[in-house]
Amino acid sequence: TFMPIADVAKALGVKVDWDKITKMVTLTQTLENGIKKVIQLWIGKKQARINGKDVWIDAKKVLYPTIVSGKTLLPLRFVAENLNCDVQYDTKTKKITVTYPKP
Repeated sequence: TFMPIADVAKALGVKVDWDKITKMVTLTQTLENGIKKVIQLWIGKKQARINGKDVWIDAKKVLYPTIVSGKTLLPLRFVAENLNCDVQYDTKTKKITVTYPKP
């Protein structure tokens, strides 16, 4: 599931920066202890960078951020879980529940 980054960031109090030249989204989360977590994602790239370390966005290495109708869409589970959220999917109702902070 992909979600517009602006909606995710607003809900979680995360700062979002956009570099139009490199097509990179930077998410910066300041934790309660003052430490910052930085997640960088590039449009069309299947790897992201978390605090300077390159990671695959998903285990199958197929997901990547994209732009649709002028909105930047990011893989919800990857972003939410890396911003200390719990993500649950109910297959019966097809409902996604994101809980912050992770219990």
